[in-house]
Amino acid sequence: GQPGLLTAGLAVPLPGKGERRTAYTVLHLPPDLVRAARRHPGATTNTVFLAAVTGVLRSCLLTAGPGGLTDPAEAAEAAGPVWLSVPVDQRPADRGDFLGNAFRNVRLPAPVALPGPAARLRACAGLLTTVTRPLGRAEKLFESAVTALPGPAQALARGRLFAPAYAPAACTYVHLRETGRTLAGRPLHRISLVPMIPPDDTVTFALGGCARGHTLSVFTNSGAEDADLLAESFRHELGLLAEAAG
Repeated sequence: GQPGLLTAGLAVPLPGKGERRTAYTVLHLPPDLVRAARRHPGATTNTVFLAAVTGVLRSCLLTAGPGGLTDPAEAAEAAGPVWLSVPVDQRPADRGDFLGNAFRNVRLPAPVALPGPAARLRACAGLLTTVTRPLGRAEKLFESAVTALPGPAQALARGRLFAPAYAPAACTYVHLRETGRTLAGRPLHRISLVPMIPPDDTVTFALGGCARGHTLSVFTNSGAEDADLLAESFRHELGLLAEAAG
């Protein structure tokens, strides 16, 4: 089941390299690399995406302690799981004509305790098929109260709901499946997404796809170099998944 609205987990320390400020980077992913990572049985681009992000967070945990000795399994057992914030479509299967905002952010457990990339991918395979549980009465009251509060109080509440222990990473995947899309007569080669500016000490990963390939966007505010570092770490994790599939 999904965690409660106020359930905290394990915060993941980001690199924190350079001046502390907002940083954004875009990385074009080689199509062959993405295809190779998807060769695992039952793998999809979305599960590969979540598995690679999990690997990035695991590497952050491994380098966080004194001398880089933090054990992700022990840390997760002591402080709770690492949560990924992911938007899911809540439209019922028989209501394809439903109009309106039917999406909700849910938190999914990132399997950071698993040492192997293939094992992490298998663990991510069923995450997005989980039925989203309805909010409890207390959670609905809390959500309504936050919405009704004045600006400063809302900021304080959001600071609790978007803290690193709530979800250190947010993941969004957008894919345009139509072929032949053009802009001013030119074919669409790639999509560069600009995700939300993340809360303090968290990161957003956005994967954009079209017929020509995929582009990764990373947003941080923990250090001027962090977005580039985490994007390269993602490429590395994607490479490990491709090697494991080979």
